[in-house]
Amino acid sequence: MPKMKTHQTTAKRFKVTGKGKLRRRK
Repeated sequence: MPKMKTHQTTAKRFKVTGKGKLRRRK
């Protein structure tokens, strides 16, 4: 996955891990 900037909307849906990958919350 390409590096995507964390937007306010995405930040709420996705959880940013220490590695920098976006992880989906169940």
